[in-house]
Amino acid sequence: MPRIDLIQFRRGDNTAWEADPILASGEPGIDLSNNVLKVGDGLRPWSELYAIGSGLGGGASSNQFVLRDVEITESDTTTLSIPSGYTSGQIDIWQNGVKLLEHLDFSATGGTDVTFAHPAPSGSSIEYILNMGTNLSPSKNIVEDSTPQLGGNLDINNKTLIGHGSIDIHGSGSFVSGLSAYNSPVVVSNTGNIEGASVVNNIVTLSQADYDNLGSYNSQTLYIIE
Repeated sequence: MPRIDLIQFRRGDNTAWEADPILASGEPGIDLSNNVLKVGDGLRPWSELYAIGSGLGGGASSNQFVLRDVEITESDTTTLSIPSGYTSGQIDIWQNGVKLLEHLDFSATGGTDVTFAHPAPSGSSIEYILNMGTNLSPSKNIVEDSTPQLGGNLDINNKTLIGHGSIDIHGSGSFVSGLSAYNSPVVVSNTGNIEGASVVNNIVTLSQADYDNLGSYNSQTLYIIE
């Protein structure tokens, strides 16, 4: 059967797309190097569009991971806070089930805050989906990660850390209510109503000869002679 018409998508290898063009609304484009299909919205450049197949507004490629959350506004809201942070162009937002358009309904320049063009009324359902990129493993957790690192302070939310093994702490710190092992105090430094007493904040072990050679002694250090 002879071909009557030929429809071709805008296409090129990954080098060609580095020019970061803005596809027209509904215009498809294909990265031939990575087999990625994106559809333009007339606003965002190629790099900020999602690849088809993720379930996002434009989709992320199949090896990308997403984070979804829903919040109910308690008052008229002009700013949405994203605790995990996000990258510009990698967020989709719905208000009461209606998808909002970036640059028109909201501004998302990266960081932790999204600004609405018009306040979301109190009681609104705000759903957002983040494209988390390709550097996350869905099976990665603190057990499988041999070198986990914190990006900030660890808040155990009034819970208890339980486990077997050793904990090495480098630097300085304080224990407000003492340090215990198996519910028995290990070190509790509290002067209470003891007149003339001082808090002990350092414990060292050393030989008698080394102790004699110190010359000066710290009143807040407990010396244990081995």
